[in-house]
Amino acid sequence: MEAAPEIKQESLTTAFKRSPAVKLRVSDIGQGKWSGKYLELKNSEIVTRVRLLGTVVNKFLAEDKTFSSMTLDDSSDTIRIKTWDSVKTMENLAVGDVVDLIGKVREYNGEIYVVPEIVRKIDDPNFELLRRLELMKKFGFSQKSEENKENKIETPAEKKDVRKDVMTLIESSANGISYSEIVQKIKVPQTEIEFVINDFLSGGICYEPSPGVIKKI
Repeated sequence: MEAAPEIKQESLTTAFKRSPAVKLRVSDIGQGKWSGKYLELKNSEIVTRVRLLGTVVNKFLAEDKTFSSMTLDDSSDTIRIKTWDSVKTMENLAVGDVVDLIGKVREYNGEIYVVPEIVRKIDDPNFELLRRLELMKKFGFSQKSEENKENKIETPAEKKDVRKDVMTLIESSANGISYSEIVQKIKVPQTEIEFVINDFLSGGICYEPSPGVIKKI
């Protein structure tokens, strides 16, 4: 499990007053530039807190409940949501849930992620549609989502079967399984397997007991 970076704690009330949460697409975050203290979007807007709407495609909760992470996919891109203090905000969520999330943008070891403050599950499909229309009106079409549509690139949410197959292989070996063996046994493009394994590793679900060997924690 990766060590938590030092984060200055602030009250929600103070944070809300000083820095409103900006509704964004994940791709808008990915195209922004991290300054060390805030995120500068392509339109030069300065952001420290964001509001995202997307589907949970991966989730990890440490056994001692001191760390939790999940991957959020809003069809424009994916981003990791990580917390060391507010585990309860994500404890009852499951893969496939659509969530509306408010959190602080952070960067650690080159990865931009979000620390959640408020997370709520959304069951109304109209809510998601209205948010997409609102963001489209503000930012226009997401370049990445348009590329995915034109080139028929699968998003992580569409790779659930691959994730399940990879995890089944990993769990079947008590001592772990080599990356090359996974590639040989699962007949899909190697890039898809690499994406899934990297997601398992970065999410704290699996680790490498030795180079090239994948084992579930």
